[in-house]
Parts: sequence; structure tokens; C-alpha cells
Amino acid sequence: MVTVFTTIVVTSANTRCKATETRRPNIVFIFVDDQGYYDLGCYGATEVKTPRIDTLAQEGTRFTDYYAAAPICSPSRAGLLTGCYPRRVGNHIWVHRA
Repeated sequence: MVTVFTTIVVTSANTRCKATETRRPNIVFIFVDDQGYYDLGCYGATEVKTPRIDTLAQEGTRFTDYYAAAPICSPSRAGLLTGCYPRRVGNHIWVHRA
């Protein structure tokens, strides 16, 4: 019994807790209103120059599939900010009039 206890004490004294550095992803969420798919240079726009956003897109991840909670801005914005459908948060009146 003493041998088992001594073994546990010696092995636990030699082990150190190493602080592991976890690398979190750097996420930049650019929230704009009334912007279309081809309004940025990284998606093919030629009329407007967007060099900084194009650089972010080249060095990061580009998304090509999009979904919106509503076809107009305010209910869609409410859906994105709350994570709910616009009707659930009371922002659905304009959807029927659009």
C-alpha cells in the first residue's frame, strides 16, 4: 500500500500542467445594408474598387451561398441580429407590403 501511494505521489509531482495556447480564429463580420453579390471586387465588381475587402477575401474565407430572412432590409437585418425569423420578433409588416 505504501508503494502504491509513493508511486502516485512521485508521478504526480513530476507532471506539470502545461498551459496550452489555443489559437482562436480571427473573425471579421462586415455588416452592410443593401449590398448585392456583385458589389465587391472579390465577387466580380468592376465599377466600384474595394481593395481592402478584396485583400481580406484573398487571405480569408469567401462565402458564395447566401440566405436572407426577408427580401427587404429591416426584417432581414432583424433576423440576422436576433437569429430569429422576422415574424417572431415582430418585424414582419413590411414583408407583406414588399
